[in-house]
Amino acid sequence: MKVPDTNIKFSDKIKAYFEDELKGEQLVEFEKELETNEELSKAIDMYFAQTYPAGEQGLEALEEQFLRGLLEEASEQEPRIVRRSFLFNYGVAASLAFLLIASAFLYANFYYSNQYLAASFYDKVKFEAPTLAGGTTSEIYAGYKNEDWSKVIRIAEASEKEVSANEDARFLLACAYHKNGQYELAVSIFQELLEKNHIQQQRIHLLMALSYLQADKLEEAQAIVKKILEDKGNDFSEEAQALRGKLMSKWRLLIF
Repeated sequence: MKVPDTNIKFSDKIKAYFEDELKGEQLVEFEKELETNEELSKAIDMYFAQTYPAGEQGLEALEEQFLRGLLEEASEQEPRIVRRSFLFNYGVAASLAFLLIASAFLYANFYYSNQYLAASFYDKVKFEAPTLAGGTTSEIYAGYKNEDWSKVIRIAEASEKEVSANEDARFLLACAYHKNGQYELAVSIFQELLEKNHIQQQRIHLLMALSYLQADKLEEAQAIVKKILEDKGNDFSEEAQALRGKLMSKWRLLIF
């Protein structure tokens, strides 16, 4: 809309002002001038009256222009908002996926590791030694009950001749070797006692499988578990079946 000729000197500024082209210092200076310059103020009123006629139609035109400006501004910002929203959601999803995968690996490597399974199943089948009075064997029993594995090994090795003739003391020594991390020595004594048909032979089979498992000899451990399950009268077939299930679990596919 053309500004009246009497105010032609303000026409460029007025148009720029109403079309929102004045920015920063230019806008501040124009608004200051508008407060002090009566001629400019009248030119503004005239421009506004001609551009937006009085009455309901004029208001509607003003509202329409205002809304159009808002929509244009929103359309310019929408792609940036969408991009930011997508990147944020993608980042959150990727982080959650990583945490879930990492948690699965940690869970499997702890609760399904050979060492964890061997330790947890040992508690299910460990021998509860009675209390004996006097002699080397009684000291070994006492050390076993107190879970003082070093003491059991020390006494047994110091009294090798006496202990070698006592199968029960040898059995406790094998258990002490197992708990002390000396799995090969434990397996050696367990095998010796099985050959002699020790009274604890059913328990010994499973304990020997656990020693192999602790030593990461999975094939040997599985072979013994299979043998236990084939023995229908074995008192530890239930524990052997549970161990077999753990060893065949798909969780073990995640073990490093």
